[in-house]
Amino acid sequence: MPSNNLLLANKIIVVTGAVGILGTQFSKCLYNAGATVILTDLALADCIKLKQQIAIGSKRLIPMELDIAEKLSVITFINNVKKKLGRIDALINNAVLRAPADDDLFSRKSEDFFKTTDVNVNGTFLITQAVAKIMKKQRSGTIINTGSIYGVVSNDQTLYPQGFANYDYYCFHKGGILNFTRFLAATLGKYNIRVNAISPGGILWTKQGGGVARDKEFRKRYNARVPLGRMANPDEINGALLFLLSDAASYITGHNLVVDGGWTAI
Repeated sequence: MPSNNLLLANKIIVVTGAVGILGTQFSKCLYNAGATVILTDLALADCIKLKQQIAIGSKRLIPMELDIAEKLSVITFINNVKKKLGRIDALINNAVLRAPADDDLFSRKSEDFFKTTDVNVNGTFLITQAVAKIMKKQRSGTIINTGSIYGVVSNDQTLYPQGFANYDYYCFHKGGILNFTRFLAATLGKYNIRVNAISPGGILWTKQGGGVARDKEFRKRYNARVPLGRMANPDEINGALLFLLSDAASYITGHNLVVDGGWTAI
């Protein structure tokens, strides 16, 4: 396999939710691997700021505004990409919207559930459908969906501080994304389009956001349950991403690559 700085040379890759914690990691990783990265998120200004953080002035970082939950926004985005670049080699479905953590199954407001579903499920469908049409014409492409261990198993609620164990909508959405991945792989394979998912376990975010991962007692309980004894460092998901995008994974489709330190093995 080529060195990382040549691995994705000449590839045009769309990242949704690029300015989020994991999206930022992915965007930097893809850029460093030689790809042209289309940085998309709700606010163009945030995408421009991310470009400046990664490499000011680089022609391989292209900020674009995109609301995947709005069909008109998706259509406009696709038309702009066609006009500027002509093709899309890969799509990283990474955008996610979270609901208030202090609502549980019994108190979850329906409007919050519907709002998160619009992004996490409906939006993923809309952008995937639009990009798959381009890839079908190209007879090539790769789609990677960001899943979660909570799409594979439910969360262990005994580990979480009060108010942080409420993953009702998240388990619902991520479980659906994983089976959608399998459906897409079965449907699009004849067009030489590979579709896979990456399901991270707990990630140690300490600087940007971080949520429950910043709670030391939670981390202690979480780490004790993981065979490798710790949460992932933010850059430890990058290897799975690079592998599934590379030619080394040319015969892999419909797979969910779990990166969880062994969490789901026990």
